[in-house]
Amino acid sequence: MAVFDLDGTLTRYDTYLRYLIGYIGRRPTRVLRAWGLPLNVLLLKSRLRDNTWLKKRSLGSVLGGLTDTELRPWTWSFVDRLVQSGLRQAGIDALRDHQSQGHRTILLSA
Repeated sequence: MAVFDLDGTLTRYDTYLRYLIGYIGRRPTRVLRAWGLPLNVLLLKSRLRDNTWLKKRSLGSVLGGLTDTELRPWTWSFVDRLVQSGLRQAGIDALRDHQSQGHRTILLSA
């Protein structure tokens, strides 16, 4: 079995943050819903909240209330760019090597 972390191992950057910021770039009015996020980051940094809490708050603030149909075009665009220029070749090669050997492979994202 081989476990691969998505961000930093298979990709060149934090996909979660880039996905959310990219969506705000497409729909700038969504930034108004995220006004409290800087305070939430401070709560994380001061160890009053954990990373899971912050990610849930960020996701809800930016994407809350949207339907799959509304998100699909952005998601496909994001994935397309990720595959074109956001993957780390060494990580992909290692993943393929394990897969070719018949190892069970698991993708992990925190």
